[in-house]
Amino acid sequence: MNMVAGTNPHDIELKQLFDKLVGERGTYDGRWQDYAGWTLPYLYPDDNTSQAAEMQHDYQSLGAQAVNHLSNKIVMTLFAPARPFFRLELNQEQERQLVDVGLTPANIETLTGRVEHQAMREMEKVALRTGVIMAIKNLIALGNTLMFSPPDGGKTQVYNLRDYAVRRDMGGTVVQIITQDRRNVSTLDPELREKCILDGLKDEDEVTIYTGVTRRPEDGKYFVKQEIGEVCVADPKSAGLYNQEDLPWLPLTWNLVRGEDYGIGLVEEYAGDFSVYSQLSASNLNLAAIAADIKVLINPMGQTDVDTLNDSPPGTYVYGLPDDVAYLQLEKMSDFQFVEKSMDMYGRRIGSAFLLNTQVTRDAERVTAAEIQLQANELESSLGGVYSRLAEEMQQ
Repeated sequence: MNMVAGTNPHDIELKQLFDKLVGERGTYDGRWQDYAGWTLPYLYPDDNTSQAAEMQHDYQSLGAQAVNHLSNKIVMTLFAPARPFFRLELNQEQERQLVDVGLTPANIETLTGRVEHQAMREMEKVALRTGVIMAIKNLIALGNTLMFSPPDGGKTQVYNLRDYAVRRDMGGTVVQIITQDRRNVSTLDPELREKCILDGLKDEDEVTIYTGVTRRPEDGKYFVKQEIGEVCVADPKSAGLYNQEDLPWLPLTWNLVRGEDYGIGLVEEYAGDFSVYSQLSASNLNLAAIAADIKVLINPMGQTDVDTLNDSPPGTYVYGLPDDVAYLQLEKMSDFQFVEKSMDMYGRRIGSAFLLNTQVTRDAERVTAAEIQLQANELESSLGGVYSRLAEEMQQ
């Protein structure tokens, strides 16, 4: 029986599979560039943009403000600071065992509370909140994100859509994930570095490490392996096998349509409003630039000498007639008002969708459970059930 592509520990195949999956994304690429351009361009930069180049931003900042505000609001509700987002509960057998060794119910409550707060401190050590904020921004703007929590307890990573590709079945179950990471040869493990050197690479050269996560149809487990470009396969012994619930890669979507590999973000749902608001912002800027271009008209048959007028100090007397000099007026005030009125209308619609008029949960040690629940209810009713799914997937 032939192996599923991506599950052979000896074949060099991940780069080819990655390029194929990226090629199958079709029109997603252009759409994601638009959505990021209206909001946060660094979420999906131009593939040809160098690290030192400044990214092209839009004519307005409302999109960036909306995404930043809503992402912060969601994260502060999902993972309230200085307060556990989960409760540790023991079953009857576990409680009985603790009572048998002399603990009272009050002691048990204190013990579980300490464990909850210890877990929160561990979460801060791996910078989970920082990673979650970036992940939520990607979900809102682009509808997709991939989080990786290293099994060794390292810092949580969030992949850019340019650095990973995913394939799902009709029911939305992940069939395959392929990621790419760029590293210098000198930073690789000694064995892999030696293979690259033998292939003609130098220590200062950059290589791409591909990681393939492929679901095996026979048992539903995920086979994981790594390859260095088209140079070599990492040590086959390093390949892993994970159950779905233990997989350290977590591909999330904002809204997922049945049969699609990638999700739809909130920005895409309001793409029309963002597009119009961007165009109106550009038009408003053009009108302002024209209005700021001051022109002074001189009567060619008048008695006022232009050179004398230009060279005279302020407040001095100059021969001439007032009617010989006039400012060119731009009769566009009604156009300004129309553009500003239209921008205000679209801005209110975007602000309402992204909850810009509501306060983010306060960052304090004594945030009450009632405040968190109020925010959760508001997010749930405003986002159409997306918050509940994020809470279930991310918190779990």
